[in-house]
Amino acid sequence: MMDLETIFANYQPKPLGTKRFYAVMIPVIEIAGERVILYESRAYGISQGGDTAFPGGRVEKGESFQAAAVRETMEEIGVAREQIQVLGEMDYLVSQGSVVACFVANIHISSLSELMLNEDEVAYVFTMPIRELLQQRPEKYMLRGEGKLGPNFPFDRIPGGKNYPFNRKFRRVIPFYDAGDQSLWGMTARLTERFIDIIREEAI
Repeated sequence: MMDLETIFANYQPKPLGTKRFYAVMIPVIEIAGERVILYESRAYGISQGGDTAFPGGRVEKGESFQAAAVRETMEEIGVAREQIQVLGEMDYLVSQGSVVACFVANIHISSLSELMLNEDEVAYVFTMPIRELLQQRPEKYMLRGEGKLGPNFPFDRIPGGKNYPFNRKFRRVIPFYDAGDQSLWGMTARLTERFIDIIREEAI
């Protein structure tokens, strides 16, 4: 007999339809008395080469989101575990079957020259002062599209058949930050915006 009480008392809920799990780290460094965010430019030859990103990657089997974010940070920018001070977890993203968890950490170095970049994944790094990010809002652009149902969709099994009022249109807001010669947009910009908004909210 099914023990429903035990099953659902111990079940950990998660978003439906998620199959892939990732974790990223927002690295904060203090250089010359100013706190800055560290960004990576992804190496060409890997997926999304040339894009700006935070250290991160897929969560391995049996690994927590935080452990994955820490591991990827160590692997990509070449810092030791004791140089990473995780401050906490931020809001996460759920999109197209993927969950992306986001953590914030102080990286205890005094100069970018101390980093040992993984050249297979990271072309170079750059920083943006948190002070400057607090002074700007990202520009936002709309991506619009329309979904199509497959030719074998069973319209005869739903009320109204082909006249059912599906919401087939989708919209996605894509933010862009002014980062000088660098490209700061998309998911990395969304996480940056949320990070900055949290600071603003706490300052009120």
